[in-house]
Amino acid sequence: MAYRQFVCWVRKGQPLGKKYRVTLPACVVKTIREEFPSPDGNYEGFKPGSS
Repeated sequence: MAYRQFVCWVRKGQPLGKKYRVTLPACVVKTIREEFPSPDGNYEGFKPGSS
């Protein structure tokens, strides 16, 4: 949810979705992971849904 909130803030409410993917800066990913650590320390990148 933190990733989505950041993107919504940066894009000033423009739509997100299949056609609107963005790469987050490494500093943002690092900060979010520090603030909300994974219990097992493993993280995954974006995985597209099956359609």
